[in-house]
Amino acid sequence: MNSLSKYRATLETISRARSKDPKQQIANCLRKIESATSTHSAFEELKTTVRLHAKSSEKISSIVEAFIAHTEGMNRYKEALKFFNIMGEVLGANLIPVIPNILAHFKKRCEDSQYHVAISDSLGIMGYHLFKGIGNAKDKANQLLSIINQLLNFIKHSSKNVQIGISMCLNKLIKNSPAKTLITTLSSFVINLLKFIQSSTTKCTAQLFDVLITLLASVKQNFTPYIPKFLPVLIDSMKSQTMQVRKAAINAVYVLIHFLPLSTKPYASMITRSLHERRTDPAKDVRDAANEALDKAKAGWSERLKEGIGAEKAVKEVTAVKSEYFCMSDL
Repeated sequence: MNSLSKYRATLETISRARSKDPKQQIANCLRKIESATSTHSAFEELKTTVRLHAKSSEKISSIVEAFIAHTEGMNRYKEALKFFNIMGEVLGANLIPVIPNILAHFKKRCEDSQYHVAISDSLGIMGYHLFKGIGNAKDKANQLLSIINQLLNFIKHSSKNVQIGISMCLNKLIKNSPAKTLITTLSSFVINLLKFIQSSTTKCTAQLFDVLITLLASVKQNFTPYIPKFLPVLIDSMKSQTMQVRKAAINAVYVLIHFLPLSTKPYASMITRSLHERRTDPAKDVRDAANEALDKAKAGWSERLKEGIGAEKAVKEVTAVKSEYFCMSDL
């Protein structure tokens, strides 16, 4: 087929797509995905349909509604979720009006834990394209906070399965958000995150600690002002009756020390005492995490001392730190 023929074929495809009801097009594409006979062509058709109606919020909304309706009870739902990756890639900032509907759909499907990973991955990719398509820094920050607040509100009023799934979504959203945007929204987000971690109705504490870890990896030293509020919560959570929470709290402390050694050093005694207690934890995973965190503390704080003071004084300081904080006879 020569270039002219390809061009004509493309025009014919576009013309046919425009003449069809977008809801019916979505239904047809999903049937192809479900049958696994022509998945690639189905996604190409989906992309064409979304692109054709990108400027119409009403049409895009109807496309999302059609997807939600026709994926109810769908066996290959995980595969169909790639539709939202396409939505993000094609629409960018034009996706904003339908985000609340998409998030509400994700919440409903998170009731089934088998979809948690696929849904969170989809939101992460969609978020990446969304923020890439928003040019204004203030608009990016406002949109990020809007999504975060909706996800946190879902956690507030949901079952354990939904809370865990939505926390995983929040984690992937943070991982795919621009660092500058996260820093801009940090104060508001951190306050809400801490509130939910401490809430008696929260059943996804371990997953929220994973969110904290992802956030720390992105904002690094900008998290310093919040250490006094978070550290006592992490220390207390090391004593949780739930093994996953104990391990996640220790991992968060590890990451705090890794990225903020100077800022965590004033709390060295409290941190190491709590980590030493976990070295005899009934769960091996927790014991291993505690030992790794202690090794990180010893290496991180000692190195920063050497970098920040003279060599002779450093030897004395490091010896003192090891003696006071690391109980070397126990290591």
